[in-house]
Amino acid sequence: MESRDVAQAAISIAMTPTREAEMELKTIHLDLGIQSLAVDYGGEFLSSLQKVVERAVVASKREKLIDDSSHSDGAVAGATREA
Repeated sequence: MESRDVAQAAISIAMTPTREAEMELKTIHLDLGIQSLAVDYGGEFLSSLQKVVERAVVASKREKLIDDSSHSDGAVAGATREA
């Protein structure tokens, strides 16, 4: 798997119009060896950035993509900010 495969998966799940489409795409991603999730947020982007990071961490825990440690939280937070 190449980094562009992961980037394509991230973009495709971010563009899903419904929760049902998200769940279907998550299954497809798992078959490719990619764990994925999407997070809903609204409002002005710059002022919402902290909320986006917080929701990404919470969603990652809820979907069991990470364990309950500060190292995992930091990894997701850093990746979310970079994205």
